[in-house]
Amino acid sequence: MDPIPWIPSHPMDPIPSHPMDPIPIPFPLGEQYYRDAMEQCHSYNARLCAERSVRLPFLDSQTGVAQSNCYIWMEKRHRGPGLAAGQLYSYPARRWRKKRRAHPPEDPRLSFPSIKPGN
Repeated sequence: MDPIPWIPSHPMDPIPSHPMDPIPIPFPLGEQYYRDAMEQCHSYNARLCAERSVRLPFLDSQTGVAQSNCYIWMEKRHRGPGLAAGQLYSYPARRWRKKRRAHPPEDPRLSFPSIKPGN
């Protein structure tokens, strides 16, 4: 005779995995709960990356290398069909960005003319 299946009285009640097992396995919470958790993880990671990008560039204390924004992360919406045989996905080429200059040019001929108040 098979044992009577365990029916939870509450969605958060644990499912006993085995009568002799002291650690119960948590009850599965459903697909919507999983989707909400993934959305919260995505928003947390996006916020974390945004906060880190504000602090760039910085000098890595372990390697001594100046870290800067790398622009290598693509989102799912950028994904396209593969273009070659055996290629599952393709992504658009990286957008060209002009590098910032660290300091204004030192050559006085390249600087802006000073404005003198007229009398």
